[in-house]
Amino acid sequence: METDQYDVANVTITLTQWNVNRAGNFTAPATSMVGCTIAELADEIGLERGEFRAWLTFTNDNVMLANGTQTHKDNIAVDTLLGANSFQIPNTMYMAWFGEMGIAGQGWMNWGQNVADLQRLGFHVVQFNNDDFDKSNANGVKANFLGGVTWLSNEKFLHGMYMMGHGGTTNVGSSGTRCYTQGPDWSVQYAEIEAQLNYDLGAVIIHACWSNESNAEDLLVSDNGFFVGQTGVYVPLDPERLASHSGASYLPVGIEDILLYGGRQRTQKFEA
Repeated sequence: METDQYDVANVTITLTQWNVNRAGNFTAPATSMVGCTIAELADEIGLERGEFRAWLTFTNDNVMLANGTQTHKDNIAVDTLLGANSFQIPNTMYMAWFGEMGIAGQGWMNWGQNVADLQRLGFHVVQFNNDDFDKSNANGVKANFLGGVTWLSNEKFLHGMYMMGHGGTTNVGSSGTRCYTQGPDWSVQYAEIEAQLNYDLGAVIIHACWSNESNAEDLLVSDNGFFVGQTGVYVPLDPERLASHSGASYLPVGIEDILLYGGRQRTQKFEA
């Protein structure tokens, strides 16, 4: 673990990094060592420094400072030098399936494996599956999806989102089906998702057309966060992608993105 030195009231303090333990729950414990700041934690987990009160859960009303005294949590600033304390941070990925071909489509897009990979990395995964809903109630299903975003954000659970389906430069959803979808046909504007958030997200991954040229990154992702979109028309059968996995009987869409995603965090490095 990296360390540094800092003088507080003529006392030399050894600085260490935060200890974050992602163990598959809605939130994850984050323990500050002497001399840590919330700004450092925000940078490490990809969330916005200035929004820390919207995403950080204080487990105690009083917080230990680096100089050995305590102060009320309301007095803590993003650059306050902390002592040893325990907090909770968002640890939930909201995964939304808007794709085609039902279970077969999910298999081709490697949906289940992506869920498992995120869980292996220690995240709690909440899934929204458009195929589970009646085709006649598109507006209700959209409200259900957005309600999930609202709840996870309000509870300080939501770290990021992973969406697969059809899209444009301002929207994502099931609208645009070329073969068939089991669920209703609808789409949601990225601005509508943003309206449900209390803070910018640490990670957003979108496997949908034009997502890389969309306004999703600007609207949804923290300046410290991680974004992966698709450039132009997204074709899962792209020959170049298939060639890069020669010998495979299917295209493991998204695995490489998840592995890159984990590397953003110094508190918990993942294999490349």
